[in-house]
Amino acid sequence: MTRIRRNTHYAAHKVAEYWIIDPLRRTIEQYEIDADTEEYALTGAFGIKDTVTSQAVSGFSIPVRAVFDANANMMALRNLLM
Repeated sequence: MTRIRRNTHYAAHKVAEYWIIDPLRRTIEQYEIDADTEEYALTGAFGIKDTVTSQAVSGFSIPVRAVFDANANMMALRNLLM
């Protein structure tokens, strides 16, 4: 399924935000839907030293490194559970 078709499907189901994770570049792109146009726009591009904060899930943020590194992942999980 192409990105355009997914975007249309996501928008039709009122998905407010989605992330594209690139394991080769170790980056995350964050897209949010514009309420007026009902189209997605890139709202952030994050590298390994950054932290991504969800706009759709209140209080959720995660270091990008935690997506790709097992030790950082465990630390992030501990922080979320505290």
